[in-house]
Amino acid sequence: MSELKFTVDSALLSELGEKLVESVHVALLELVKNSYDADARKVDISINTNHPKYGCYISVVDNGSGMTDKEVQNYWMKIATTNKVKANFSPKYGRKRSGAKGIGRFSCRRLGSKLKLITTALLPDGRYETTEFTVDWNKFIAGTNIDSVICIGEVSYNESNKTGTTL
Repeated sequence: MSELKFTVDSALLSELGEKLVESVHVALLELVKNSYDADARKVDISINTNHPKYGCYISVVDNGSGMTDKEVQNYWMKIATTNKVKANFSPKYGRKRSGAKGIGRFSCRRLGSKLKLITTALLPDGRYETTEFTVDWNKFIAGTNIDSVICIGEVSYNESNKTGTTL
């Protein structure tokens, strides 16, 4: 018998993003819930319908704990992780985590065709690590495997910074 394995079609992101998240309002709520789960005390949402470079532009900026590059790879870029089930309370404020299905990140598809993520986390050695990358949702075409789309990012380190995530 030959070995068989499951793969995931890029159409799944449409199912999790635009079809499961019924409106822009719900998409923004999902992102605020992610900020809450990251121990943010403040979330700023800006909507600019006349941005000189992008046309319509939405930003969600929080002052939560941010994510390391490893956390981005293991949790944000991985569909259906169990990290919020295993760690169902936030580390800093002990908040009961509201997100569990992992659809918040895909709700961004309802908000626009591209997503730029910048996230900064405090490392155990006292330095700050910033991970930045862009997701072009248009590259996830039905009929292609999701892992065939590559997002190139940059990681940098700084001695003085603030934690948080910007979408």
